[in-house]
Amino acid sequence: MTQETLSELELKYHKIAELYDLAEAMVATVEGADVIDPKAQLEVVEPLVEQIGESADVLCEEFIEVAGKKQNGATRRMKIEGALRRIYIAMDAYADRAKAMSSNYGEGVRNVADAIVEKIKLQVEIIISVLVDYVDLALERIMNKKHMQELKERQEKISLMLYAAERRSAFERGA
Repeated sequence: MTQETLSELELKYHKIAELYDLAEAMVATVEGADVIDPKAQLEVVEPLVEQIGESADVLCEEFIEVAGKKQNGATRRMKIEGALRRIYIAMDAYADRAKAMSSNYGEGVRNVADAIVEKIKLQVEIIISVLVDYVDLALERIMNKKHMQELKERQEKISLMLYAAERRSAFERGA
């Protein structure tokens, strides 16, 4: 393994580990001095923060395994897909809680963590883009169609992967 390759792997690992920083930033944002009701805000974001931490642990561990040993068996793929799926589920649940909270405070009120949640979504897309080089991920097991379309629009590599999968599926059906 050359030093350059090791550096590339470290950069990819840090893209996954960035989830920890984003989770910390979310907590700091809702606990800020300018937040009207920090306790209520924390209740809205806490399940998402916890899930990001748990999923980041799994993703970091599994990345080390698949990138270091090039082992990408079904168990590793399922762990990675499960960790990513739980992040998407937690983001959707956060959106529901934030919407309910904003209805309590009046129309037009946004949760202060919304911008960071969007950054988390983008970071997860980057992580998926990194992981598809090592593991054959099935995006339909990770996210809903809305998230998949957003991912497809922002990540060209993923878009090409989905196109190839669609072509392969059509060929297998005899179309």
